Amino acid sequence: MKNIVVAACLLGGIVLTSCNSEDSGNENLVTCFDGIMNAGETGVDCGGSCTPCETAIDNPAAYVFTRNGESTVSFSGQTTRLQMGDEIVSALKNPFNSADELLAMYAHTEGEMNFTDADLNASDKNMRSKTAASQDFFSTNATNQALIRADFDGWISAQVAEVFPNWGVAAAAGFSGQLPDGTATRYVNAQGIE
Repeated sequence: MKNIVVAACLLGGIVLTSCNSEDSGNENLVTCFDGIMNAGETGVDCGGSCTPCETAIDNPAAYVFTRNGESTVSFSGQTTRLQMGDEIVSALKNPFNSADELLAMYAHTEGEMNFTDADLNASDKNMRSKTAASQDFFSTNATNQALIRADFDGWISAQVAEVFPNWGVAAAAGFSGQLPDGTATRYVNAQGIE
């Protein structure tokens, strides 16, 4: 009997220590509306057992890229060059342009009337200055830079000398001309370079 009383006391003690009032402990319950990041939430009242947190990126008004405290990027300059590139691509598809006109667009000088956009004509930017312009690679290798720029000058001149005369002719191996490509037409030199 003594064993039964001891067992009953132990069982009663276990039951009493494992139960608490429903009113006590609410301050520790996880809620998704308490304004506190708690109990596994990844944000205030969101994530974990709550609905996912909204993720938004706060984009800066301007980006700054610096090296040794100096800016390394001119967005307006690059935007200008992209606009120049668009006009140069269009000009390379006009068989009435001369090599001098195309080369002048590529190596634009401020104030020259190379483009249809007056802002581009007023710019001191050009595409040629950024061809093979990596300071890290070409600062000690100006010969390669000059050779690469000469290649571009040659390709532009070849467009006029080789491709423009065969503008309406179908290209074939060893012959410049046009290649239909779906809804567009590509114009290539005798080596198939567009």
